[in-house]
Amino acid sequence: MAVPVILAHGIFRFDALRIFIRDHTGIDIGLHYFDGIADFLVHNGIQAEETDVNFAGPLELRAKELAARVDDVLKRTGAEQVDIIAHSMGGLDARKMIVDEGMASKVRVLTTIGTPHHGTSAADLGLRIGGGILIAGLKPVIDLKGFQDLTTTACRAFNQRANDAEATNRVRYRAVTASESLERTTPLLQSTWVQIRSVEGDSDGIVPTSSQRWADRLMSREGATKAIEQIAFPLPADHLNEVGVWDTGELLAGLDLQTYQNRVREFYLMLAKSA
Repeated sequence: MAVPVILAHGIFRFDALRIFIRDHTGIDIGLHYFDGIADFLVHNGIQAEETDVNFAGPLELRAKELAARVDDVLKRTGAEQVDIIAHSMGGLDARKMIVDEGMASKVRVLTTIGTPHHGTSAADLGLRIGGGILIAGLKPVIDLKGFQDLTTTACRAFNQRANDAEATNRVRYRAVTASESLERTTPLLQSTWVQIRSVEGDSDGIVPTSSQRWADRLMSREGATKAIEQIAFPLPADHLNEVGVWDTGELLAGLDLQTYQNRVREFYLMLAKSA
């Protein structure tokens, strides 16, 4: 039986309005987080679907919701395992789910794309300049605690705690790394690109490439080792480009909308087929 592919989204999903309309009217229109990717995979014979976890809640909550989705997919399909392709915080959701929700036996391959495995200084700075106050102030309206799980301190603590379990389980881990020049980065991310550059070097405008890489190898305290496969994104990309969202900066490289999206979708298809 083919292994289903789950596309796990990151924090602050930009298609939240589409989700709201879908849930309240049953009509599903507009831009998807993984822009056209799930449909492309299905068209090419891959059983794929997107997740829908908490918008910006804490890692613990998002991991539990992802676990429930995985169990639902396994029940519906009769499969024994899934492959997960996760973008941004979705990669941390999946890692925590595997370690803390007893899901290691249910995941064959986890591929992360643009995931802040070591956090990002952009989150550190955000909390220093008042992000914590904003999170507390908006608590009655919306849960934004997930932002705190993206700091370098929080990710360091999780990595240390999860290391032994990840080094010894049977999940195959792959980390996809992307970056883009300032002039081609979407204007929405240019300020964080500049801030990260001064502290951590190259990035996709949100996550440093060093954080996306995670590690070349995990080693448990007992000496067990596991390689993390490193994969380069097939073309320069910022954080939004990684899920197929095109912006006019790509015209600087002669990449129109259709050409760019085709290359991104083909890359996801390669990831799904090579798992």
